[in-house]
Amino acid sequence: MNSVHIDWAEAINFHSDKKIKSLEELESIYSQLQLAQNDLIIVFYHSGVRSAHTTFVLIQLLNYKNVKKIMMVHGQNGAIIVIYHLK
Repeated sequence: MNSVHIDWAEAINFHSDKKIKSLEELESIYSQLQLAQNDLIIVFYHSGVRSAHTTFVLIQLLNYKNVKKIMMVHGQNGAIIVIYHLK
């Protein structure tokens, strides 16, 4: 299994209108994953906001079929809790 970092903000026009980029631009950005549409993709961010955005782009716009979110939250006494969101 490999890991690739793609910042969520790469999917939007971050320094201008904040709109989601064109489908062609998104395909170019996410093509570095080098994955088939049915391969497992695990999206991880500290909070669920950024991972939800990336999950939306991958599933709804780019038609990836097997996208899972992992979210990390801090529990009591500084404990780190990892939450697996599986569909």
